[in-house]
Parts: sequence; C-alpha cells; structure tokens
Amino acid sequence: MARRRGVLQSYVAMQSEVERQRIAQQRAQAQARKAAERAQREYERARVADEKERQRLYIESRQNEAEISNQQIEAEYKTLRNILTEAIQHDHFFDVDKLKRPPEMPAFSPGRLGIPETPPDYAAYTSSEPSIVQKMLLGAKERWHTMIRCDMIFGNLNSAG
Repeated sequence: MARRRGVLQSYVAMQSEVERQRIAQQRAQAQARKAAERAQREYERARVADEKERQRLYIESRQNEAEISNQQIEAEYKTLRNILTEAIQHDHFFDVDKLKRPPEMPAFSPGRLGIPETPPDYAAYTSSEPSIVQKMLLGAKERWHTMIRCDMIFGNLNSAG
C-alpha cells in the first residue's frame, strides 16, 4: 500500500502542480491583459494630448497671424489718416492759369477753298418742253406748266439773291 500512496501522492502532487501552473498562467494572462489595457489607455491619453497640443499650436499660429494682420491694418490706417491731416494742414493752391498756354495758331491758308467756284448754270436746271411722246401722256402738259412756274419763281429768287 505504500506504493499506492506514493503513486496517489505523486498523482495528487502532479495535480496540484498542474493547478499551480494553471493559476500562474491565468495570473500571467491577467497581468498581460492589464498591461495591454494600461498601454492602450496610455496610448489614447498620449494621442489625445498630442491632438490637444496640435490644436493649441494651430490656434496659437492663427492668433499670431491675426495679430500681424491687425498690425498691418493699423499701420495702413495711421498712414492714411496722416495723409489726410497733412493734406488739410497745408494750403495747396492750384493755379489753373499757370497751366494754360496760349494756343499756337498758324496763319490761315485757305488753299483751293480761297478761289471762288463758278456759279451754277441756271439754264441747265430749267425744264425743257416735253417731247411729242411725253405730250401724249395724260397730265403731262399741266405738269410742264407747273414746272415752268416753279422755274420762274426760282429764277426770280435766284436773281434777287
């Protein structure tokens, strides 16, 4: 029986050793899981902190740009304000007569226009007596008499002028 006890004891010892190893392995796994979770949390904290730092730097750079822009605008405003006050303080008299120059008029030379043209020949524009064919048309004689009267009136006006 002593042997059985030895086998039983060794079996129990093996069982307890296996149980200890299982517990140690579970502990190691739990510790590894906790370490991984801790590392994940630290990574997230670092990522959030990095993001906040980037946002802070971006906001700071935008504020610097706005400050520079405001300084430039202020300088331009002061320049423009000084231009106005300087212009008002000085008496800027603008004499238009100083700018005027007497015109240089060349002597008039009419050229061909200085020679009078011959007056038109009045006879070239008077009505002639209608031809035989024209006399046969209705109302041609009356039109011819009207034209003669107009010619007489124009001739009187032309000779009077």
